[in-house]
Parts: sequence; C-alpha cells; structure tokens
Amino acid sequence: MKWKNFFDSEKNILVVVFISFFFLLNIYFLQRYFLINWDESVYIGMAKYIASFGKIGLFEPLRPIALPIVLSLVWSVGLKSVMAFRIVELLFACGSLFLVHTISSYLFNKRAGLTAVLILGTTPLFFQNSFQIMTEIPSIFFALLALYFLLKERLFLSGLFSGITFLFKFPQGLVFLGIFIALFIYKFSSNLSLKKFVLYSKNYFIAFAFVMLIFMSYNFITYVDVADKIYQAPLYSILKGAEHQNNPTHAINSLFEAITFYPYQLLKDNLTLLFFIPGILFLLNKKFLFSKKSALILILLLLCLYFTQIINKQLRFGLLFLPYIAIISSFGFEKLFSYKNKIVKSLSFVILFVLIISSFVNIEKHNYNQQFDSEPAIVSEIYKYFENFKGVVSTTIPIPAAYTNIRYEPFYYSVNESFIYYNEHNQSSDALIFNYNFFPCSYYGQDCIDKKNKLFEMIQEDFDLVFNKSLFYEEYLIYLKK
Repeated sequence: MKWKNFFDSEKNILVVVFISFFFLLNIYFLQRYFLINWDESVYIGMAKYIASFGKIGLFEPLRPIALPIVLSLVWSVGLKSVMAFRIVELLFACGSLFLVHTISSYLFNKRAGLTAVLILGTTPLFFQNSFQIMTEIPSIFFALLALYFLLKERLFLSGLFSGITFLFKFPQGLVFLGIFIALFIYKFSSNLSLKKFVLYSKNYFIAFAFVMLIFMSYNFITYVDVADKIYQAPLYSILKGAEHQNNPTHAINSLFEAITFYPYQLLKDNLTLLFFIPGILFLLNKKFLFSKKSALILILLLLCLYFTQIINKQLRFGLLFLPYIAIISSFGFEKLFSYKNKIVKSLSFVILFVLIISSFVNIEKHNYNQQFDSEPAIVSEIYKYFENFKGVVSTTIPIPAAYTNIRYEPFYYSVNESFIYYNEHNQSSDALIFNYNFFPCSYYGQDCIDKKNKLFEMIQEDFDLVFNKSLFYEEYLIYLKK
C-alpha cells in the first residue's frame, strides 16, 4: 500500500473515521466497572510475575507466553493499571480492523475493504472482546499480518508473524499450516519444480523455525526439571495446554450441537455474516483456489475444523475465524451489490445497512461479562484480602493476583494435581484461598468428590480458618498457616 496516497480515497478516510469511532466508543464503555475474569487475571498475574522476576503474581505453564510478556513490558514502564492493559488490547483490535480493510481491499476492492471493517467492527462479539485482557485479539492481529505479508510476497515476514501468532494462542499454529498448504498448492499450479519451490518458500520456513526455536529453547530451560520425559520439555506448555481441550466446564458432546455451535452463535450475533454464503460460493473458482489467496479459506477451514472437533466450546474462540468470515462476507456483498439488476443491487445495500445498524444497536444490549456500576463486595472482601500480606498464598482462584501485588501459587488445575501440589507445597504456603467448587466433579464421578473432601480435611488440619463468606453464589474460605 502506498501510504502517501492512502487518504486520497474517500473509502480509506471512512475506514479511519470508523476505527477512530470504534476506539472512542470502547473508551466510553471502559468508564464502567468491569470485574476481571478468570483468564484475564491469569495473564495479569503472569505479567506481574515476569516483570518482578517471580516476586509477585502467579505463573501457569500451560498458557502462551506472548501476551504476559507484552503486559509485563507495559507494567515495567510504569503503566500498572488494568486500564492500561485494556487499552493495549484495544489497540490490537483497532489494528485488526485496519488489517481486515487492507486485506479485503487487496483481494477485492476498497468498497469490500470498508464493508469488511463495518461487518467485523459492529459484531458484538468482537466489540465486547476488544478490550478484554485475553489472547484472542492480539493473536488475530498477528495472524492477519501473516496473511497480509503472504499476499504481498514478503514470505519471511509472513513466517515470522505466523510464529508470533502461535505464541499468543497455540491453536493459531494452524495459520502456519494454512499458509503452507496454500504455498504448496501454488507450487503445483505454477508448475514449479520441488527445488524451485523450496527456494521460493525457504524464507517462510526459516522465519517460523526461528520463532519456534526460541519458544522450544525457553520451554526446555524452564521445564526440563518438571517434564515427565526430557524430550517433552521443549513442548511442555503446549502439552499442558492441550489437556484443556476437553475442559468439562464448557463441554459439548452432541455431534449436532458441536457442528452448529459456532455458525449459530456467530449468526445470532451478527446477521451480516450471511453474506458469507454468496462470498464463499463466488470464491470457489480455480483462479482463487490455486493461488496463494487460497490461504484465506484454508486458515478459516482449519480453525473451524479444530474448534468443532474439541468438546471445549466457548464463543470467544469464534473470534479466531471471525475476521476471515468478515472478509469473505464483504466479498459476498460486493458481488451482489455489483450485480447489474438494480433490484438485487438496492436490496443488498438495504439489507447490509439494516443489519449493520441492528448489530450496532445490539452492542449496547450485549451481555458484557461481570459489568457493574461500582466495585462489588467480592473485590474488597476476597480479591483484595491479602493486599498488604507478606508471604505466599496458594489459591483455588487466580483472580486475586490481578488485584494485589503479592506472590500466588495456582492451586486449581484439577483435583488430582491439586492433591499432589498440596502434599508437596503446603509447608511453603503461608495462606490459602479455598473455594470448594473450584473444580467440577459432576464430569468425573465419586472419586473426584472423595479426593476433594480429603483435600479439604487436610487443609483444615494444617491451616486456621479466618474468613468464610458466600458471594456471587460461591462460598469462599480463607486460611492462615497454623
């Protein structure tokens, strides 16, 4: 893109205006009080842990390390508020919108670019998550960069960002695979010899391998002493994370529900995504499918297949393939709008306009997680209980790590792991936050219940109960070492 001519286009100016409005509207929403959720608190706790070299915060080996590193840098330069972290996420969201515009404009035209931005930016799911301190939005940004540089024939940068998006969200490794398949298809369609293909694509693989080498070296150094086998250490965090693919808390076992979960939820969120149907039909042609552009469809297909087949279903996972759906939907609208029949042309425009306005209106009505008018009692009474505490706190909930600057030890992965952890670390813990419902046993049966009861008995033997209160329908117990 020629940046000096960017503002010569009216449609480009409209994109900048919309993204600016998107940013400011989010800032307006951020004036409300948002309770930090489970995953957000883990990433904040990990950022504090990294920035303080392990003196405060907490650490989970199963989490991707890139977001905590970014947040730790923000923390280290003195921006230590949750608001600062949320604005960083919001900037990634705005960058993703801009990349969706850029990719759509390159693949189709500037009108499609503007349409893609409008579709994605007014989708309540995307808007709601644009300031959540989670891995999805930053990983989307780098995945789109990888796709953009593939289209621009900058394969080293494409490989580099394919690796970086993986470091934010492990399933985004499918972006690398999607681009690789697209390059492989391009090789056959262009009649390249294997040697020429290797020479052509080597920079892509070198860049990705460089990122992976750093990642695996870090894993080996950090986890070689805790991995079951030494050869598992380079991939330790991936292996630990993979165990949560079958998280029973969000399990869907019905095949029909699994297949329809994301299509239904995304369409319910924004009906403009219906333009995806004509868009994908028009793209299914030899010229598109046998070019590097096919990466757009391949990445979407691989992500959809992966998240459909795992039983852990969460709507936020749909964010990972939402940008590609928006891009293809913009093309679907563009083809209908360009139709010579004036009725089809006018109807497609009216439908798009009405659906975008409808989706935008739903943003205000959308269910923002844990939103309050003021700080709820659970923050002051539970999450900030150890605000000036000197010592290590084992906890069955990570959320206090986001509100206080002390050292926490995770005590919530599973009943079996918690049982082992307690036997190994109860002497090194100075306090304990316990929520009896910290791990669901309905999925695992009586053995799980028995172990939880035994664990509870052991805690009562070693610690004194100093706090017991029910908040948000959950009972919280706080103990101090005897």
